[in-house]
Amino acid sequence: PSHAALADAYVTLATYGARPALELMPRASSALQLALRIAPALPQAYTCRGCVRALFEWDWAGAERDFQTALTLNAAYPTAHHWYAINYLVPLGRFGEAAESLQRALDLDPLALAIRTSLGMTFYFSGHFDDALSELLKTIELDERFGIAHLFLGAAYTEQSRYADAHSELDAAIRLSGPTPEILAAIGYLHGRSGDATAARVVLHNLRRIARDRYVSPARLAQVHLGLGEHDEALNLLERALTERAADLAWIAVRPVFDSVRTTPRFIALLERMGLVTVNG
Repeated sequence: PSHAALADAYVTLATYGARPALELMPRASSALQLALRIAPALPQAYTCRGCVRALFEWDWAGAERDFQTALTLNAAYPTAHHWYAINYLVPLGRFGEAAESLQRALDLDPLALAIRTSLGMTFYFSGHFDDALSELLKTIELDERFGIAHLFLGAAYTEQSRYADAHSELDAAIRLSGPTPEILAAIGYLHGRSGDATAARVVLHNLRRIARDRYVSPARLAQVHLGLGEHDEALNLLERALTERAADLAWIAVRPVFDSVRTTPRFIALLERMGLVTVNG
């Protein structure tokens, strides 16, 4: 279990973009190999390996096998239901199954803020923004200090062109969680969408400055460029993110911020290389 927990930490750091996936995911794989050598029936290890295969290797069939193995070994493990939903089913656009899996996770762990937030995220990724708002507000009722819920509330409000509400929620996210690249990208995208190009370019400048000292996924920069309507530059950055195997790219087929380039040949080529073309089609 300690090796599997170490792998969980590596995967979580990579997923949130704290460090490059190319650095962390191989470490996670090594830890999982040790875990499964010692305990071949450890559900935590299969759950985490499913994340590595989905988010880094883009081995979607292998990822599903690992998640199903984990759930067969322990159907009462909430994280298996949670990560299967948000890290596998959602990227593939299987939103109904994802919501069902997250509901099972909530039945097992009703107060888990991350699980309820993931349910809201699932509705956001599927384009059901009112449902996303409803679930995310339930999270904030449980704990108003949970920054990622505010982040996705802001993202949902942005897609609804409720820009003042979006600003309020993203300000809360940055106050609670700090100026992470993910939150800054959401703010930059909001500025671009709402017509404040100057503020969006300030965010781009800040993200590039931060990237001198820590990892910033190129997909975050691409998000701001899309808010500004700069499609070619955004696609250049998405192609760079693919070369880096940035973990946040796994949701590229369903993230609403990419809708403006979703039917372009270059974007479709990205999906094909990641095994996600069926989601777009």
